[in-house]
Amino acid sequence: MIRWTPVYGQKAIATIRSALFFARKLPLRFHLIVDKAGMVSMQQAIDSLEPWLKKRGSYRMLQMRQLKKVLNQVKELVPAECLNFTTYYGSPSWLRLLPKFLFKRSDDPDFLIWVDARDYMFLDQADALLNYR
Repeated sequence: MIRWTPVYGQKAIATIRSALFFARKLPLRFHLIVDKAGMVSMQQAIDSLEPWLKKRGSYRMLQMRQLKKVLNQVKELVPAECLNFTTYYGSPSWLRLLPKFLFKRSDDPDFLIWVDARDYMFLDQADALLNYR
């Protein structure tokens, strides 16, 4: 059985907010993989965004129950003892290996940057932040 990590909506929104802040030319599309509790948490986090930031992106939630086929493929490829969450690696991280199974629709992305809650993403020169206090 694959166990999933706790809800990280408020932690994930920091990464999303950073990306939206620097998205000046084109809107960003976020594909968020969530369980039932995670969907509520992520929606609350997205709703907490400032309106001018929120409109710079679109948000699609993929529920874990929609990914049964992909999860079965992960189970076929990965030893069972590696599938559970540990302090070193979370079981959802195995989904990183299978984006071609996650994104099949014609409007799905051609390119993917995969980030987890608590990751930082800068779409501009990060060293410019040193000018602020």
